[in-house]
Amino acid sequence: MSASKSSASVLLVLRIRGDIDARHAAEDALTRMNLRRRHNATLIPDTPEYRGMLQSLKDYVAWCPATKEVVLDLLRNRARTSGWRPLTEEIVKAHGYSGFEELADAIVGGRVRLQDLDWMKPYFALQPPRGGYRLPIKRNAREGGVLGRNEGLLDLVSRML
Repeated sequence: MSASKSSASVLLVLRIRGDIDARHAAEDALTRMNLRRRHNATLIPDTPEYRGMLQSLKDYVAWCPATKEVVLDLLRNRARTSGWRPLTEEIVKAHGYSGFEELADAIVGGRVRLQDLDWMKPYFALQPPRGGYRLPIKRNAREGGVLGRNEGLLDLVSRML
């Protein structure tokens, strides 16, 4: 378990539920994590501070360690620049990376934070999952739902691209 935790320095966080009847502190934490709407996803460092925020948001979001393949898919299909334009290979190269692969390596490796890249949005707006949520969205993953730490989240995100 500790080997997988040390290899993943970035967490993929997906907002599942809306903010109706949400606590003010939860709404504030979601805004600070750039998860302002349902089906928004972001990549955050795996630090104790963010883990504490995630634990307080376990009724609204799902998270898991990010893999390079999912980060690459998110960058290619859902990353946006200012003006809501799609992120292209030329834009990535103009900012000092050889392409999407190098940028994905830097993000997954923890060398670059999504929030520090001012030339692209710090979140990904995803579609609702094709085929719908197959598990209840009001239950924790340990109880057979989607919320909280969820190892099946990568499959769900791939259906949302």
